[in-house]
Amino acid sequence: MTVSLHAGIGALLTATVLCGQAPEPDPAARRAAASNDVAFALQRALRDPTANLVFSPTSIAGAFAVVHGCLEGETRAEVARALRFDVHGEAFADAQRALTALLAAEGGPLTSASRMWLAEGAAYRRETLARLGREFGTAPETVDFRDAEAARGRINAWTAEATRTRIPEILPTGVLDASVRFVIVDAVHFKDRWASKFDPALTKPRPFAVAADDGKPVGDATAVPMMSARIPARLGADADGSYLELDYASGAYAFFVALPAGGNLRALEDRLTSTTFAAKRAAMKPIDKASVRIPRFRADADLKLHRRGLRELGMSKVFASSTDWRPLIDDALAISYVGHKAVVQVDEEGTEAAAATVAVGKRGGAPKEDFVADRPFLYAVVHKATGAVVFLGRCLRPE
Repeated sequence: MTVSLHAGIGALLTATVLCGQAPEPDPAARRAAASNDVAFALQRALRDPTANLVFSPTSIAGAFAVVHGCLEGETRAEVARALRFDVHGEAFADAQRALTALLAAEGGPLTSASRMWLAEGAAYRRETLARLGREFGTAPETVDFRDAEAARGRINAWTAEATRTRIPEILPTGVLDASVRFVIVDAVHFKDRWASKFDPALTKPRPFAVAADDGKPVGDATAVPMMSARIPARLGADADGSYLELDYASGAYAFFVALPAGGNLRALEDRLTSTTFAAKRAAMKPIDKASVRIPRFRADADLKLHRRGLRELGMSKVFASSTDWRPLIDDALAISYVGHKAVVQVDEEGTEAAAATVAVGKRGGAPKEDFVADRPFLYAVVHKATGAVVFLGRCLRPE
């Protein structure tokens, strides 16, 4: 007797449910949920009461997946705990690879790339480099870090190409020198049009409340270019605020906006986890012709995550010299610099965003049918199938 594949899977799932056991979550979905928890925690660590913010959790995780793969011992364990790689155990690399394949599907709106530069003349373990290539697609190159400016130029040129010139310089002067043993860069670029476009002729200056992230006014309302349309959308509301989600033309991604109740963006952010974020999205209702107003805006960020951000997540050992880098090299190393740059532009056509993360290792050391975003809000670019947040930000004042 033969049984079809679909019937066999259905029988297995039925038997699992009857036995009181929920089916195992998909590895990519589990990785997305873990990444989202890190994203919201990092946003809380990086936020400034009166400043915009944007960053890519996807890029940061991509860079530190490679760092994690170079480590052993307590330093490796600490990186895994801080970035929630540990929820996957030994299957982390498979889960990360599965999620990356979905986010950066061939021909889709998001592209990603990973590159590792190694010091000429230093002895690295080939098996580790081969494994990093298999697991994360990280291509190694050798470079002479003694010529710091030439090395910096090569790395910046690669990053500019990988982000379609949106991040022209990921490494500033003064970061590289002869003691550098590796530089890892993870770059992402996203560009997608709205499924239903905004008519530029309807964009007009409208008031936007200028307030700190706790909702307290810091000035008079200012006029900003506000896009308007009656378009299909998903809307929701609860005690924390009201929510909007608009599809992109690719069908794979959506733009999510959270408008906090009473303008208190900080309070809303404090309650966001992967679970609460997913619940808010799941409760949203489709509206055929919602009246939507959101500002046209651009935001960018230049973050030094080794100073602020990663330490607040519980990462410290990776910044202190140790021999936990033995899977890669016999030298005692430490991460001396973690830079992250991101840019996002939202307009009538759609959204373009890019980000890059660099890590340098050295020796020694019931909804209404309208939504008006006329005060500070949180926003995210979300992969619809997994719920993964690939860009996350806060808009306190459109620029």
